[in-house]
Amino acid sequence: MQNDVTQWLPAEYPETREFVRFLQHFDPEAFVLVSWEGCTLDDPRVARFAEGLVGAPSIEPGATRSPYYSKVITGPSMLETLTSTPINLTREQAIQRLRGSLIGLDGRTTCVVFSMTPEGVAHMRPAIDALYEVAQRECGLTQAQLKLGGPPVDNVALDVAGEQSMLRVLGLTSVCGLLVCWWCLRHPLLIAVVLIAGFYTVAASLSVFYFTGGVMNAIVLTMPPLVYVAGVSGAIHLANYYREALPEHGVIDAPWQAVRQATLPLLLATFTTAVGLLSLAASELAPIRTLGIYSAIGVFIGLGCILLWVPAVLELWPVVERPRQTSAIHRRGLDGSQLTRLGAAYPKLVTVCVLVLLGGVAWGATRLVSSVQIMRLFSPDAKIISDYAWLEERLGPLAPIDVVVHFAPNCALDLRQRIELVEDLQGRVNELEHVGSSLSAATFAPDLRAIARPQSGTASIFNRKRMRQTVQKVRLERHRADFVRSGFLRDADGGELWRVTARVAALADVDYHAFTQSLDAAVQPLVRGLQKRGFDGVSVTYTGALPIVYQAQNSLLRGMLIGYGSDVALLAVAMVVVMNSLSAGLILLAASVLPALAVFGAMGWLGIVVDMGAVMPPSVALGVTVDDVMHFLLRYRDGVRAGQSRRDAVLEAYHHCGRPMYQSWAILGLGILAFAFSPFLPTRRFGYVMVALLTVGLIGNLLFLPALLCGPLGRLWQRSLLKRSETRRTEQEQAEPAPAVSTVAAVR
Repeated sequence: MQNDVTQWLPAEYPETREFVRFLQHFDPEAFVLVSWEGCTLDDPRVARFAEGLVGAPSIEPGATRSPYYSKVITGPSMLETLTSTPINLTREQAIQRLRGSLIGLDGRTTCVVFSMTPEGVAHMRPAIDALYEVAQRECGLTQAQLKLGGPPVDNVALDVAGEQSMLRVLGLTSVCGLLVCWWCLRHPLLIAVVLIAGFYTVAASLSVFYFTGGVMNAIVLTMPPLVYVAGVSGAIHLANYYREALPEHGVIDAPWQAVRQATLPLLLATFTTAVGLLSLAASELAPIRTLGIYSAIGVFIGLGCILLWVPAVLELWPVVERPRQTSAIHRRGLDGSQLTRLGAAYPKLVTVCVLVLLGGVAWGATRLVSSVQIMRLFSPDAKIISDYAWLEERLGPLAPIDVVVHFAPNCALDLRQRIELVEDLQGRVNELEHVGSSLSAATFAPDLRAIARPQSGTASIFNRKRMRQTVQKVRLERHRADFVRSGFLRDADGGELWRVTARVAALADVDYHAFTQSLDAAVQPLVRGLQKRGFDGVSVTYTGALPIVYQAQNSLLRGMLIGYGSDVALLAVAMVVVMNSLSAGLILLAASVLPALAVFGAMGWLGIVVDMGAVMPPSVALGVTVDDVMHFLLRYRDGVRAGQSRRDAVLEAYHHCGRPMYQSWAILGLGILAFAFSPFLPTRRFGYVMVALLTVGLIGNLLFLPALLCGPLGRLWQRSLLKRSETRRTEQEQAEPAPAVSTVAAVR
């Protein structure tokens, strides 16, 4: 599966292009950081673990014992490197340089950092399993004792959480589907046919995904339960049409009659649901876009299965049905007709109250905050969350952001001046809020202030300064190859790229926009100062996962607004065209946007963060809501044309559409409620938000929609309908020939 957030944005984005350029010169952040309770600088298990998996610790890649890892660095090995010749730092100086990265804040806790090979990046789960195996064999450390962090660990955890989520959700959805089918159908054969249709839809959808080369990720794993629920919903509706056709047409013609009656409603339902799903294709985030496209394909596959396979089964094995009893809900008058009667009886009062309440709640949408942070994708009790909390408490922040200093070929700064600039920049970055530590070539350089300090009196102050600078240049030139091997210096297009990797808290709620602004404010004065001194050809860029995450967060809300807004506009225009009435389109528009405004406004007031799981339900639920509204409006139109009053037409529409509304809510709502038990937070959030939208939509269709139809907008539509009916009747009367008068009758 592909769960790398850095690959979710389009390639043309500046952040993506900068990250691609960065990867052309530097190794990706494919590191696994490992520690455990008692992992200190004098713990012998550190060396055994490193050598057992890779070999001797080194800052440069080499021959290793594992095809998945290229090199390993440990706190003790780096401490020895910095305190030995030729760097010759004191132990205190070396610990200070490594504090917050390889050595903990207490100066004793340490870690082991493995860098992955391309083979390891391509097979992250086996690579992590190999790490667990060596830790158990060489050090006696169990998987539960190890604390792991790093991008590969995040990806593997997402894979596992996504797979567990799909299996659990699909199982719970199947159970919910069985219960709802029994409640709606009460016949073993019909229940079996409906459930098989749902599973076939899932299998066919996954086959299409596989054969078209779809890239699976944790978000796309939401597709199977989603298309299953949609397939079961449509199959139940066809089964109900079949039952209604049995008494009049018998077992021979009932399947054909059911298909005739169900085709148009199912086409409308499929079309509106598919439009909602396809609107997700407008998202700039690849997982959401993929989910929308393939889920829409799955919905159409389900429609084909329902209209072709289900009738064929019922033709071969007809259902012999006993008379059904009225459900307890209808017998007790708890079916929602009271809401419809209330809306029809007091349309103005209900409309005003709903709009005022909606306005107050919807204002909370201006307070919405989006997030695509990797850590927000996991349940709070997930092992990766506890591991990161332990690591960041003892070692320091883990999320990387890279500051790259570009030196053009014409830059006049020598090597000593360049490393001094990098060291100064690194110091400023370390002072920023949320930054725990950073690493650069300066981390592995000798102490420039301690190099070549001649004894007093051997030369003038001027000569001593020049001598010290000369010695610094010579020694640094010897270290240049080490800087390149360490991965913090690269030659590029005749110039140089110097990398400073800072670590930001992965679990903290970091305002990335404010952070990048503060980073820019800390770094750019250095560049401007060089330019004032005549040193041109120096520039600084920022890249890594954090800038991409920030852009992805902006894209998340923007994509939801664009997709949902275009859906509503398209469906409203379609309603105006179909009904030939602007007022009908406005009624559909008002009833359709009610659920999203209410639910997302409430989320804003409650401070609930909008993640990838929350941006998908509005467009999906819109299709269901619009489907119910369109059926209701069509029945209302027929009643008005038949001469009924608006109130009677509303009640007649409810009589025909009320039961399908409840069934749609029960089938979709209870089926998707199973998503709330997923260990994967986006799937869980999808379930909560979807059920909330469907519930608010049902209440709105039972209360707000009747009030609109019995209010001023409904009056305008009624006049338009009656006027067109009168015009059509007049045209028909004028087109009919006058009756012939016989000659005999004329004489008489």
